[in-house]
Amino acid sequence: MNLEEIIRSLKNTGINLVISGLATIGAYNLAGYTISNNDFSSTTEKLVTAGILSAGAIGGYKARAIINRIRGKTNRDIARSKTLAEVSGDEDFMKRQGINRGEFGIVRKGLKYLLTVPFGGALGYYPGAVGIAPLCVYFGDKYSWSSDASLESGPIAGAVIGAYAFAEMTAKGQRERLATTAAALGGVTGGYFLSVKLGMDLWGFLALCAATGTASGAVGNVIYNKIKKAVKK
Repeated sequence: MNLEEIIRSLKNTGINLVISGLATIGAYNLAGYTISNNDFSSTTEKLVTAGILSAGAIGGYKARAIINRIRGKTNRDIARSKTLAEVSGDEDFMKRQGINRGEFGIVRKGLKYLLTVPFGGALGYYPGAVGIAPLCVYFGDKYSWSSDASLESGPIAGAVIGAYAFAEMTAKGQRERLATTAAALGGVTGGYFLSVKLGMDLWGFLALCAATGTASGAVGNVIYNKIKKAVKK
């Protein structure tokens, strides 16, 4: 990956994070408004908040793809995907090229999801706890809901978002992105436990988690590319 690709990747990641972050903030406030105006139990509050947070974050992430599609940036990718789909459906062409589908293609695909989706959910749990903390601090007292319910909704939403993201990346065959994301989430999780052990304040907690997540993601990306090059040799 050259410098131009790295800058483009960082730019796209930054834009995605900003859009998803704004959507999540809006979802948190929507959850607070909804719960404040309804008589829910603590468990229901937690689940409703987690559901709205998950929908908001995923919706914000997908909004970026929709914007790109409207601007025509993904037309080439769409055309390429359609061409590949048509080619893969041409049995004669596949045979002439010496490409075998394999009798257990569906099983293999299913196994990929069984491995990656739970992994994404597990890795998203503690980053969800990290992300919910500043929202509770700055918006929690604006609504009449259980503080425990709002705090505990973060890990649930993080797990749901992680599982969804890994499912999407698996479906699109984005192995490098999977490796980088897994490493980054693992870094955030490590930062979470380290900051708790050190007894850091909110800003220190967030800064450490951000630093460990960014560093781990970068290292994961480098390791993936080195392994990929070694396998090709």
